[in-house]
Amino acid sequence: MDDGSYTGSGIRIYTNAFTLKEIDLLINAFNNKLGLKVNKHIQNKNQYALYIPKKELLKIVILIKEFIHPTMIYKIGLKNS
Repeated sequence: MDDGSYTGSGIRIYTNAFTLKEIDLLINAFNNKLGLKVNKHIQNKNQYALYIPKKELLKIVILIKEFIHPTMIYKIGLKNS
């Protein structure tokens, strides 16, 4: 749960340990299986991050909120209540 962050304009998920082929597979799953518009951003040479825009956050929250530890809820742009 710690390899990502809320940026104010979306969520960035760091994928430094993934190959480009694996990242493309993840993006395909997000886009086609879950109906989320996810992009890849280049971090450094051969390192990418997944980026989920703010307009997709409600969909993400509905899908994953129950699985996130309360101390990490801020990572998806929510306040711990």
